[in-house]
Amino acid sequence: MQRPHPALLAALLTLLLTELISAGGLVLAERRRPGSVLDLFLPAHFAGLDKVNRTRFVERWYDPELGWAPRPGMSIEETNAAGARWRASWDGRGARAGPGNLGPPLAGAWGDSFTLCDDVNDGETWEVTLAQELGGAVLNWGVPGYGLDQSVLRFERALRGVDAPPIAILGVHTDDLPRALGAFRPFYVAGTDVPLGFKPVSAAQDGAVQVRPSAWTDPTLDLDALEALAWGVAPYDVYASAMARLRPPFTWNVARLLTTRLAGERTTRSWQEPEGALVARYWLDRFVQAARAADRTPVLLLLPGPASATAPTQPYDDVIAVLQADDPALLVVDAAPEVRRAGSFVAPGKGHLSREGNQRVGRLLATRLRAVPDR
Repeated sequence: MQRPHPALLAALLTLLLTELISAGGLVLAERRRPGSVLDLFLPAHFAGLDKVNRTRFVERWYDPELGWAPRPGMSIEETNAAGARWRASWDGRGARAGPGNLGPPLAGAWGDSFTLCDDVNDGETWEVTLAQELGGAVLNWGVPGYGLDQSVLRFERALRGVDAPPIAILGVHTDDLPRALGAFRPFYVAGTDVPLGFKPVSAAQDGAVQVRPSAWTDPTLDLDALEALAWGVAPYDVYASAMARLRPPFTWNVARLLTTRLAGERTTRSWQEPEGALVARYWLDRFVQAARAADRTPVLLLLPGPASATAPTQPYDDVIAVLQADDPALLVVDAAPEVRRAGSFVAPGKGHLSREGNQRVGRLLATRLRAVPDR
């Protein structure tokens, strides 16, 4: 029997060693940064949950259409980035409770945690200031972790009921579009406080936007079934699809992991990529058209976070500029000049808007709304 050529044998051994080192590198990458390797992340994620987590989520947050939404009458109490305790509660309609709900209904606000106003108490939101300025109720329908899709779908749900006042405000935050591109929130943010966050997902293809409904429609599913469901949505979740896999060739998966990280944060890039911009326009247009069809006045409120508030531009600027050019009558209120001021966030460069920051946003919005004819 002829022996392998030494050079060939050396090459095979080098390849094997490289593969073994690469496999070890993938394991190490997942340990240091959970959410890097899909085959390691997903089993570990569900292993960290139990029946209590699932039951609590179903009882307090689960929503088969939106993914999650607060139950009417519930409350939460947490600590913000400054170390201060804050409490949020919801009224019988599922809107955030507080003095902003008093009086004739004038406006409603939909969006994510910057609309809900995480990190401050019920009486310290920008909706409360806006209500006081305008002399009526401003209902707060914001939900933590929402994407553009969920916010607009929740607004459309309100239109089908009796909970949509004459003015409809959509809070637009820098993370809202990237969230709309994912089907399972932990793929987007490992360690999220919505660990069972299945949701609708949007994708642009051939110049059109496809919207898939949330995959979790049966609240009785156990954790094993939910893990299988997460594997099922991974192929069309952009963040799961970008993760490395623990499979040969391991060197290729290491390269894929490095390329994904070097490409930068999708939070910024998704607004500027053609596919992302198309999804953003789809949901923003859908909100505006639904509001006007129901004889409501649509308003877009741009709410940058602490990481981008001081930047001269925001990731969504180009999308909003095109939208305004196509629809000059649309009221767009940019809160960036106000939130750049000192003390606007609960901690320097961290968390959500402080009481002072929310007051500034509420007063700005009131000034702009007063200038609208026949408001």
